[in-house]
Amino acid sequence: MINEQKRAKLQELIDQGYDFKFGEYMTNAFGILQKKLGLFIGFFLLYIIVTSVVGSIPFIGQIANSLVIGPAAFAGIFIVCNRIDRGEDARFEDFFKGFDYVSNLAIAALLTSAIALASVAPMVYFAWQYGLVDWYYNLIVDPMSFSAVPDIPFWIFIFILPGIYLSVAYSWVYPFIVFYKLPAWEAMEMSRQLITKKWFTYFGYSLVMGIIAVSGVLLFGIGVIFTIPLIAIAPYTAFADVTELNSEMEDDITDHLIV
Repeated sequence: MINEQKRAKLQELIDQGYDFKFGEYMTNAFGILQKKLGLFIGFFLLYIIVTSVVGSIPFIGQIANSLVIGPAAFAGIFIVCNRIDRGEDARFEDFFKGFDYVSNLAIAALLTSAIALASVAPMVYFAWQYGLVDWYYNLIVDPMSFSAVPDIPFWIFIFILPGIYLSVAYSWVYPFIVFYKLPAWEAMEMSRQLITKKWFTYFGYSLVMGIIAVSGVLLFGIGVIFTIPLIAIAPYTAFADVTELNSEMEDDITDHLIV
């Protein structure tokens, strides 16, 4: 569990704010990817294969991907990023160390998903009232029956804003669980409160990194295996600097050496 000194330091960041080094975090993300490009590509391809196979299992597959495999995979990526960031040797098996935290990660994934869905429930309700849900359902069932999109008032989309806010604010939940050993709810709140201090800046950072990642599709689809890992690496570089993660970990090592 996190000690009181670390907790106080995180609270200080929440109370007083911090500098968000947009360009530096982007550079660091590219640097980490470059150092172990083959490792990240290999894991990314394995992740696609595993989640595709598991996802084909009716009902259970989607739950397993959302609550177990996905969170553990992202946690493993953060662990590998940290090893690279600290100048340590990162191995392929390090990606699977995220499963050491799988129970707490699964709880966090379930809670964040439930809260996010609840936050957009009003929009879903109004979309259903104006026929958008039925239109979308019919389109999925029979793509050839495409019809004009129902007229819906613009104000409905205001209700999606809470979901966007939370999806960004919860970006650091998994690293707080892995590196600070916080329980799910406390990790969620710590992430939400800390990112909220610089929410618009962090949203812009995530948006830019996402655009870069998705742009890999334009390179005949091949570039995506190089750029998509950036989506997972980007939250780590910002998190590590803002929370001074590596200095905290060095303090832990020093404390254990003191007799």
